[in-house]
Amino acid sequence: MVYDTKISEEVVSQTKLFSADIPVDLCSQLLQQYGMTLYEIIWFEKDINDTQIFKLLQQILDRGCEQINSPSILTPKVSLFFTAHQIISEMRRDATNKIDKKDNDTIFSNPLVHAIRQLPFEKRFIYLLRTKENFTYRDLETVTIRHRDEISLFLTETREFLRIQLSKESLLPFSNNSDLCSEIYKYLSPYLDNELNALNIMEIERHLCECDKCLQILANHQYIHKQINNLCLISEKELLSHFWAETNINRKQKKLDSSENNQRKTSFKKFLHFFSWIRNPFCRKR
Repeated sequence: MVYDTKISEEVVSQTKLFSADIPVDLCSQLLQQYGMTLYEIIWFEKDINDTQIFKLLQQILDRGCEQINSPSILTPKVSLFFTAHQIISEMRRDATNKIDKKDNDTIFSNPLVHAIRQLPFEKRFIYLLRTKENFTYRDLETVTIRHRDEISLFLTETREFLRIQLSKESLLPFSNNSDLCSEIYKYLSPYLDNELNALNIMEIERHLCECDKCLQILANHQYIHKQINNLCLISEKELLSHFWAETNINRKQKKLDSSENNQRKTSFKKFLHFFSWIRNPFCRKR
């Protein structure tokens, strides 16, 4: 699912004329900084098409900008992904208008993409924020309204699921299909994410010095992390081009609908005025 269009300066400038309800500069800045991650989070949903992706992206930025401009202790980054979590969750609760993706696309033949797509929404969302945006556990708690221990468990389960899936495809540097030792499994994600205290770090590294199996598994996890960061479903130019094009279309449609509504109201007022003008002479005769 790769687009061939380029950014049109005219499209962006025209869009600014129809974006009076949100601060365009802030919207553009957030889109450039976090648009790629937002796009991937939405894209991995199974029942959504290209048009719906950019529509959701617009909704997230619209509502995110409103929250950022309101009194809030949240940073723009956390506020934006908190909004994304809310909107996508709302979309998932709505079972209507689902459109299935076809798995014969070239991108779906990528084992990593296929494995990520099999993850439940909540685990995939948390994992992509941690991997792509380097979210701290505290920020992940704020975004998802989940406890730190639950976030740690989700990340570990997700990482191990991806490792096992890719091991089946023989795509990892070390051929190790065995399980992690229990003491490493418990602290796997906090260790990889630098969320452990010094004492626990020393215990884990002492174990790794004695256990080649766990050492190889952690090396595989680091390899998967790099592959996730290198994953690119759409280029930044293509993302910006299609976002502003879709936004421009939506703004024009809203303006057209508003104009039609005003015309109908004006016509109705004229009709009432004409009716009252005809009716008044008869009322006076009575």
